[in-house]
Amino acid sequence: MRDENEEIIKITAEGTYVVTGRHTQIIVSAPDTAKIKIVLKDAEIFNTNGPAIYIEAADKVFLTVSEGTESSVTDGGEYSAEYIDNNVDAAIFSRADLTLNGKGTLNVTGNLKCGIASKDDLVICGLTLNVTSAGRAIEGKDCVKCSDAAVTVNAGGDGIKSTNTEDENRGYVYIESGSFNITAVNDGIEAETALKITNGDFIIKTGGGSENAPTHSQGFEARSFKQSAPTETATETESAKGLKCSSLITIEGGEFEIDSADDAIHSNSDAEINGGSINISSGDDGIHADDALLINGGNIKINKSYEGLEGTAITVSGGTADPLRR
Repeated sequence: MRDENEEIIKITAEGTYVVTGRHTQIIVSAPDTAKIKIVLKDAEIFNTNGPAIYIEAADKVFLTVSEGTESSVTDGGEYSAEYIDNNVDAAIFSRADLTLNGKGTLNVTGNLKCGIASKDDLVICGLTLNVTSAGRAIEGKDCVKCSDAAVTVNAGGDGIKSTNTEDENRGYVYIESGSFNITAVNDGIEAETALKITNGDFIIKTGGGSENAPTHSQGFEARSFKQSAPTETATETESAKGLKCSSLITIEGGEFEIDSADDAIHSNSDAEINGGSINISSGDDGIHADDALLINGGNIKINKSYEGLEGTAITVSGGTADPLRR
């Protein structure tokens, strides 16, 4: 048990550590073979000039929220140079595999940029997790895996994202179950290599919703001959899609309510819908696949979109699809 008056907790060896009370920071700097469990029990970690929890080195870290308790982790809006120079930018920042679990509630506020960022694997299971961030809310570079968690996100950037573009076996998001209420300025859930959802309840709103849809040119003449001076702004390169992946998107089941300024579901490769109930209001495409769009099951209702279903080849072999175009 740590003294409640201790401001900075530094963990350098494998073990289990119970943290209660108010502290400025938790730092983990342990051997790369160390497995560490940190139990938060009505703890408040608030660092005004850097990450509140900084996992500098370890093998695996388990951040467990004790049942029936509520803890908070908050960073400041400005970081000191030692963190900025090393690209540390999250209230909870890890260079090791990180698991968030338990049966309590964890509130994370990322005032600089990210709420939670792991440069390896990120696993979220069991707990109630509320994340508010100036930029991206939840990031796992190698992967993000979720099950049985209740996750609420309010993000100034992306909601949940895996970012590894260098390894074809990494950069994926896998959601097995749980509830997800995501409000994001940019994409709701994004993966680089694969996005797979087998079950869960999802409420996703991106870019202010479908009412903030971009203006679309109508008709052959407008599409082919209307010209204007080229412009480039930051917002033109940003994306506000509900579910997004550079490769395969697979949905096996779940309940989805997606209200997106951009495509509701977007794959730069294939998309496969095998089950679930999906209600969509989109400012652009309802479901978009650059290559094949396969609908083998499920109940899809597109209440609002510019184009309902889009793909190089669309195959519907099961389920129901109501692809309205409005």
